[in-house]
Amino acid sequence: MLIRLLLILFVLALPRLVQATTYYVDPTGNDTTGTGAIGAPWLTPQKCVDTVVAGDTCSINDGTYSSSNANLIAISTSADSGNSSNPITLKSTNP
Repeated sequence: MLIRLLLILFVLALPRLVQATTYYVDPTGNDTTGTGAIGAPWLTPQKCVDTVVAGDTCSINDGTYSSSNANLIAISTSADSGNSSNPITLKSTNP
């Protein structure tokens, strides 16, 4: 009985344990080898949009993003687009 109670409490607490992630984009980044971490950013905002889930943030560094590195962001309706309590955020690193 105690094990069931602990399991129920764990399952109820799990959503609170999951933390949102901030991913980084930089004109010198790399969509293939980058991880989206501050020290290994992605090259294109599109890579970030394609990767994030509800609650995550794409932080886009200063720089010039040409058509060759996707200055147009397309958000697919089939992708996880967040929700009112956990939106996906795209922001400038240096507003």
